[in-house]
Amino acid sequence: MTSEKQPEDRRKDDLERLQELLLDDDRSRLNELDQRISGFENRVTDVAEVLPTAFKRIAGDPALEAEIEKPILRAIRTSIKRDVHVLAELLFPIMGPAIRRAVADALKSLVQRINVAMENSFSIKSLRWRLESAKSGVPYAQVVLSHTMRYAVQEAFLIARDTGLVLAHVHRDENLVLDEDAVAAMLTAIQSFIQDSLGMGADEPLRSAELGDRTLWVINGPEAILACVISGSPPRVVRDELMALLESIHARYGERFGGNNENLLQDTGLRALVQQSLREELDEPHQPDSSSKAKYYWIAAIALLLVLVGWKSWQEYQQRQFESKLVVLFEEQPGYVISSSNREAGELVINGLRDPGTPLPGTILAESGLTGADVRFRLKPFWSLEPGLVLQRLQTSLQLADANTLDLQDGVLRVNGVLDDAQTEMLNRLAVSHPIIDSVELSETRLATGDAIQLGQERLEAPASIELSAGDAIQLARERLEAPASIELSATDGRIAVAGLSSIEWYLEKSPAPWNIGGWEITFEPLLANLQNQLDEEASDLQRITFLFTQGDRLTPESAANLDPFSRRLKSFIQSAQSLGGRPVVTLLGESDGTGTAEQNLRVMRARVKLLRDTLIEAGITPTRLKTEYPPWRSGEENRDQRRVSLRIDEEESP
Repeated sequence: MTSEKQPEDRRKDDLERLQELLLDDDRSRLNELDQRISGFENRVTDVAEVLPTAFKRIAGDPALEAEIEKPILRAIRTSIKRDVHVLAELLFPIMGPAIRRAVADALKSLVQRINVAMENSFSIKSLRWRLESAKSGVPYAQVVLSHTMRYAVQEAFLIARDTGLVLAHVHRDENLVLDEDAVAAMLTAIQSFIQDSLGMGADEPLRSAELGDRTLWVINGPEAILACVISGSPPRVVRDELMALLESIHARYGERFGGNNENLLQDTGLRALVQQSLREELDEPHQPDSSSKAKYYWIAAIALLLVLVGWKSWQEYQQRQFESKLVVLFEEQPGYVISSSNREAGELVINGLRDPGTPLPGTILAESGLTGADVRFRLKPFWSLEPGLVLQRLQTSLQLADANTLDLQDGVLRVNGVLDDAQTEMLNRLAVSHPIIDSVELSETRLATGDAIQLGQERLEAPASIELSAGDAIQLARERLEAPASIELSATDGRIAVAGLSSIEWYLEKSPAPWNIGGWEITFEPLLANLQNQLDEEASDLQRITFLFTQGDRLTPESAANLDPFSRRLKSFIQSAQSLGGRPVVTLLGESDGTGTAEQNLRVMRARVKLLRDTLIEAGITPTRLKTEYPPWRSGEENRDQRRVSLRIDEEESP
């Protein structure tokens, strides 16, 4: 028996040696794995290493998330049943802030809605909304919210797709709640009608429907349907958000939709998820940051109204002050009698009387700085007895010289200066005919030289051959000629020479007639020579004026500004020269710079001269008084000063 056992032990040893030879490296690793699996501490370490990665995978997979949620919920329920205080201590640091935040959000939403209602409580819009509420029977608060909300999901139904059973129903307002069974039946009926009548397949379900002033959105999922009743006009992104919510519901409860759905009816977690579909968005103008805008609008409107009323009152006050000032101005003006004033068609109309010798109303307004006023005058003429106006009329009617002075005080008219016989006779008659002149005092007057000489000759019975002295002749000649102070008179060899300075008009008026005063002949040759010298100086000044051009036939801005004054001045010179017997001819000289060709420059010079000639003719200068001339052109460098038109004034030769 011993001999039989030895071969068996030998075979085992051989087998072990063979295993060692074949599995030397792997055998050591297998031993290590056996020790690691059989050791409790080693298994704990291995699970701790892979547990975080496993939880990350669970968080990313909705199906696994639902599976891990079940044991955790059971553990929490068991812990609560065993000891409620433990969970209360754990939740205490969390529940306090959470409750405060929830209350704050609820108050914030309440305040926001109250602000929106208050903003629209005192406006035209609010009155319109109140009328709408009264007609429809809908509470005013709901009407306000319906207008101030951009959109709001009023109700949401989660309906099982196969059975039509309403799994969850949430709503915002009790007054707007629909019957959940009726909604589910309606959706099923409408879906069946669409598929039967329009031939649409099951993969083309109903997406939306109109329910009066509200919209029904149907968000379709594989196991359940989310039906939302919406007020307003939600954007497209809301449908995407509701679809994401339905996908989250399927991820968590998808497996339970296929079996008995009765257990889902009381599931608070499912109801909380569906509650998230009750979304809303207010119009931007009614956000909390724009609260009290309606109040500010009312304040601004009232302030604007007060400003307008004040401005209008101030305008009326200013208008009355202006009219009063205007009436007082003309009431105090000598020669005006104001009877009434009133406004007609937006204009101030002043009625009264006006002396013809007084300044015109427009002149008085201009002197007082009241130009531009809307004033119309209805004034009838009359003769004023104001002393100043009486003296003014006497000065004009008697043709008294400026050297004569008149003074009227206490009914006595005092006259100073030189008078002729006719003036003296008229003054003497005033004491009898004038209403405010009782007497005329002429003690400070003297007869004019001619009348005095004639009166002396008559009283002395002197023959006509008696002549005046040089001084008397000069004085008499100045009076007879009505010579201005710039005229110089000198007497020699029986002739009185007129020299000095005067206008050409005065010379042309006095010089043609022969003058003989008391044996003295008057000659105007010295004055004519002076006038000719003035014309020669004027011609020299005109010839120094040149008109510069650009490269073409366009005047430079400075020359263009001087063209009209030059035209008037040249016209006056030609007329003055012609009135004195002259025949002036103005030659326009066209010039150009040294660039270009001779033909080009000649064309440009002609265009420039033509422009100046046409302008002078339009100003009234006779074309026969104008000539043109083009000096020879020479090539050279560019010179802007040569782009010009100058002139030369000559005396035309007698034919």
